[in-house]
Amino acid sequence: MHQILQQSPLFVPFNIRNQIINENCTKFKDVPELPNQYELLTSYMPEKQIHDGINVQLSQALFSKKKPNFAVCTSIDDFKKNKVTTSNGLLREIARGIAYSHKSSKLYSGFSFADVALLASLNAGGANIDDTDLAGYWKYDEASSPILNVSQAAAKLTGADITMTGGTPETGSPPVGNAWLLDGINDFGDVGTSLSNFNYRHNQSAKWTSVFWFKLASTPVGDEYIFGNINTDTQIGCVIFYDSSQQIHVLIANGSQVIISGVTTSSYIPDITTWHFYAISYDQSLGSANLKLERDDANAENFSKTANTPSNSNATFAVDVGKRAVDSSKFGNFYINEWSEWQKILSQADQTSLHDGGAGLPIYS
Repeated sequence: MHQILQQSPLFVPFNIRNQIINENCTKFKDVPELPNQYELLTSYMPEKQIHDGINVQLSQALFSKKKPNFAVCTSIDDFKKNKVTTSNGLLREIARGIAYSHKSSKLYSGFSFADVALLASLNAGGANIDDTDLAGYWKYDEASSPILNVSQAAAKLTGADITMTGGTPETGSPPVGNAWLLDGINDFGDVGTSLSNFNYRHNQSAKWTSVFWFKLASTPVGDEYIFGNINTDTQIGCVIFYDSSQQIHVLIANGSQVIISGVTTSSYIPDITTWHFYAISYDQSLGSANLKLERDDANAENFSKTANTPSNSNATFAVDVGKRAVDSSKFGNFYINEWSEWQKILSQADQTSLHDGGAGLPIYS
């Protein structure tokens, strides 16, 4: 491998490499943490396996015909055009640890840790953030129904593709990829038929985060529904909707009592012209501030649960998107993109990564 690298030197202009790192991989600047990161990685897998994995990635990056020739990439635009990315989750972290901790080894002789990490990222696949407990990921990239659940995590829900009734695919304006428009009249989506898939939202161990890009298509004149599996507080499940004051409501009920009912301030959905990034999380185990909503990685509002006990039974209905559950009189008129469901509280750092300053970052590149 060392001889191969010597015969095919990597050429990444210093100023261009720095631009890539500054724009896409700011963590590389945290040099002091790298040795500790390497030690952490070796606790997950044998050191030889890490080295072998990096060797394969380096070889593929240098010789795959599908990848651009670094020698002709002379500007940041060239890298972007050729879809060179430095985001790849765990392997990126492995590369950082290996390259720094073993920067004097023969294998990496002549390469900075940034070069090695950049190379290793090219073929890594994987997630841009840790996708552990990613139950559902619906990109809304499809040109027709169904909208597929493309989570690659072990926690992926089965039978949870979204069957659309109506709806219009939209291209060009969403922050990430494409989107779908629901007309507020009769468009909606069924997220499978399971009554148990979303029990993690309402049961006694409920701990979840729902993340999505969203834009109103018109000013609401009454309650309009984003997604949920109940339509009253005397049913079992959770529903998220908004009202004519553009407040977001989150309701969880146990079949006869309210577990939590959070209502944001007015105009929490601030306009009908701009895409906004929403992260809604709930943790039943906390004593207070169980429900948290954020818009655009800021604008946090918190709400506390009641003293009532959640239900461990299945939800009353399956989840609908853009419609009040089992009610053909209440819909939602909005655009939606990049909806992800997590069976955990998504870290603030991961939320910030997905928001990406308003540009949006897909979970999988």
